[in-house]
Order: sequence, then C-alpha cells, then structure tokens
Amino acid sequence: MPCGRTEIAPEVRTSEEFSALPGWPRHEQEKRCAILLDEAPNHNRGAHREKALSDGPESGREFCARSARSIAVMTDAAVQCFEEVEALCPAPEPCGEILNEARDPMNEVATHYLEEARRQLRGHKRMGEGALAQLRDEDFFVTLDPETNSIAILVKHLAGNMRSRFIDFLASDGEKPDRFRDREFEIAPATTRGEVMSWWEEGWACVFSAIDPLQPEDVMHTVTIRGEPHTVLQAVNRQIAHYAQHIGQIVFLAKHLRSSEWKTLSIPRGKSEEFKKVKPRTPRP
Repeated sequence: MPCGRTEIAPEVRTSEEFSALPGWPRHEQEKRCAILLDEAPNHNRGAHREKALSDGPESGREFCARSARSIAVMTDAAVQCFEEVEALCPAPEPCGEILNEARDPMNEVATHYLEEARRQLRGHKRMGEGALAQLRDEDFFVTLDPETNSIAILVKHLAGNMRSRFIDFLASDGEKPDRFRDREFEIAPATTRGEVMSWWEEGWACVFSAIDPLQPEDVMHTVTIRGEPHTVLQAVNRQIAHYAQHIGQIVFLAKHLRSSEWKTLSIPRGKSEEFKKVKPRTPRP
C-alpha cells in the first residue's frame, strides 16, 4: 500500500516496526510522531497503521507540533506515546524538543485545575461554616419532617464520605471497607454540637490532606470509587458537586431555622444594584 514515499506492510502496527522499515524518511518519522500523539488520548494503536497510510497536507513537524499541543493533559497512555516518539525522532532536531515545549501548557492547565478545585472546596467549607455558626445548639438536630435529614446528619454523612474518599486517595478505592454509610444517617440522642463540629473538621482535614499535595502530573492518574475507574480530575469534580449539594441543604435549613435572624452569606436581598458598583475583589484562595 502506498504511503507517500514508502509502502507499509498490512501487518506492521507498532512504532518500532514502522521505524525499522527500509527507506523510512525523516518526514515520515515525524508523521509517525504525529500519529502517536493524535491517538494518545485514546491510545488506539489499532488505528495507527490506517492513519499512516494517508499523507497529510501539512509537514511532519507542523503536524507533530499541532498534535502535541492538542493534548490538554497528559494521560498515562500519552506519556508512553511521548516516550516512543522521542525514541523515534533522531537528532539534530528531534520531535522531542517540540514535545517538551508542549508539556508546559499541559502542566499549566493541570496546575490551574488543582488551584481552582482547592479554591472551590475551601469556599464550600466557608459557606457551610457561615451557616453553622448562626445555629443554636438545638437547631443542629431539627428535622422538618420524617423524610428529611437534620443538619447534624448531613454533617455526619459529609464527614463519612470525606474520610472514605480521601484517605489514601491515590492508592486505594474511595469506598473503604470499614465505611458503613447507613450509620451516617443515624444520630444518637446524646450527640452534642461539639461532636458534630468535630466530624466537620475531621472530614475536611481528610479532604485537604489529599488535595493539597497533588501535583499536575496526578490529574490524569486513575483512582477507583466502588471499583469504578476515575481520573483524579473526575474524582475531585464528583466530590465537589456532592459537597456543594449537601452544603446547600445545610444553608437552606439554617436559613429556615433562623428566619428573621438569619445573616445572609451572599448579596443581601435588595442590594444587587449596589453590589454592581463595588470594585471586584481578587478571588479568595
């Protein structure tokens, strides 16, 4: 089968076999780099040979660079492809130089994601604490009807989830064998406000002890939750959404219970127009 300057045998599939073909010109090596990169997110090696059979309109170097920069975050498969690419491209101008340039924006995106995830989580914690601080001791244990949860139960559930998901975050399943989720919705009559707040602090300590040390290269690492694989990005997003839901419930209940004594945690009613005139603040960390 013709492929520009050479012919590819149908059985050839790996980068090593491609690079070993006689008469393989530099242009085609660079094109192979591009093929590896283009397929890196899915690591679909079965498609590599088919792609190599058609000549692209761009030069190998341009296509290689474009493909490299199209990968927003390095997956484990992409890392392996990068290594193959660097082995394929010889001096004096290896494609590896282009790939190294591409790694910087990838890390920048991952770094920004982690910073934003930490900022949102700390924001949710502050929001919850702004509501909890306004409660009387007895308010923690009020249920509006038999099917609703009290604020104490919501905090206990959050803490149980945080402990399970974030202890040994990168190395063990997010549903720990010693977690008994149903018990998180049971509150002993003797439970105190102090105990509830201890659960709150202990849960968030688990979150930040796992999130704060994460590095950009961890973002596409695979973790599991109940055996289901997630990237770190997916797992963190899943928990941010979960915690936002329950903290919203806490704020709603606290506002209901405090009624006219409630102090708003956002823009006060009737003050939106005034808020437009306030100088924008730097986002809180």
